[in-house]
Amino acid sequence: MTMHTPHAAYLGIRVVETGPAFGVCALPFREELIGDPRRRVVFGGAITTLIDHASGLAVACAVEELTAIATIDLRVDYLRAAEPDLELY
Repeated sequence: MTMHTPHAAYLGIRVVETGPAFGVCALPFREELIGDPRRRVVFGGAITTLIDHASGLAVACAVEELTAIATIDLRVDYLRAAEPDLELY
């Protein structure tokens, strides 16, 4: 699926696992994705992209016939920063 979504491929998002109505994606830690250099945490926009991509993958795995999938609305309230230097799932 990432090969059809250029921005996800650019970020390095990859599909880890799929099943009926679920999909697991990963975002590898890269220096270019740091949003806070002091704490070395990933920029929230990259995390939101990971969430959106994994959600679309789950929908694609759940439907019998694949059609275009679009996110209508997505809001993320971050409770804390991701751990620095780690791959995100």
